[in-house]
Amino acid sequence: MTKTLLLELPEEVEQQLLVQAHQLNLSLPKFVLQSLTQWLSWNHSVENDPLRPLLGTLSCEVHDVGANHDFYLNQSCND
Repeated sequence: MTKTLLLELPEEVEQQLLVQAHQLNLSLPKFVLQSLTQWLSWNHSVENDPLRPLLGTLSCEVHDVGANHDFYLNQSCND
């Protein structure tokens, strides 16, 4: 059984999807369905994250990376 899904896409998103669909010689609906199917097949579980064993084992003097990530990115690019 199939269901119909109506999506409202911003124009720039539609254009990006159309370019990728064209590269694969797919219609936009087929490309979106293929992309969603592939995304669902990946295991997005936190338990299977390969970085999970590192949680709590690393230390860093910088404690505000989340709040000031732009500053740190800019600083590392200028070094």
